[in-house]
Amino acid sequence: MTRTELLAASARGMSFGTEMVQALLGGRKSRTMRVIKPKYSNTHIEWFENKYGKRLVEMQNDVEGETFGKKEDGTTWRKILWYRELRPRHKVGDIVYARETWTEFLG
Repeated sequence: MTRTELLAASARGMSFGTEMVQALLGGRKSRTMRVIKPKYSNTHIEWFENKYGKRLVEMQNDVEGETFGKKEDGTTWRKILWYRELRPRHKVGDIVYARETWTEFLG
């Protein structure tokens, strides 16, 4: 595989509006960030750390009566909360090319 083929295979596209593409080409923009939003209404985003490291996760909200509570005999119960690891699409050092929105006018 040639260097050009390798670069083309590892490059990833990211959509930008016209103003952002002009800023990239003009040298006024050198990095981009995206807002992370929860996928579900009953979750929140937080840092989760264990022996394998620290990572960003979307975790189910802890709600009394839904995920934990007390039984009539005085004992407590707890439902295991699920979480989903959030992994970025791009890493530092990735080659990202800008895809600009466009349309073809007919008529």
